[in-house]
Amino acid sequence: MSETQSAGKSARKGAEAEEKQGFFARLALFFRQIFAELKKVQRPTQAELWDIFVTVIVFVALIMLFVGILDAAFSRIVFWVFG
Repeated sequence: MSETQSAGKSARKGAEAEEKQGFFARLALFFRQIFAELKKVQRPTQAELWDIFVTVIVFVALIMLFVGILDAAFSRIVFWVFG
């Protein structure tokens, strides 16, 4: 038997084993995997978090200013065109 045939059979056996698991076993596995991934997450320090917060606030303020200027310009154009 070639390696690809044996690999295919072992993959099918793994899939069959997963299919044989019950609903609650799969659900428990799902949550175990979630918590394992959450343990790997690197959370920002307070200084990094503050920098990110300030960056977002400044960016939003600049976008608001830009949209406000566009709104004022377009409203003047509309009033000029349509009286």
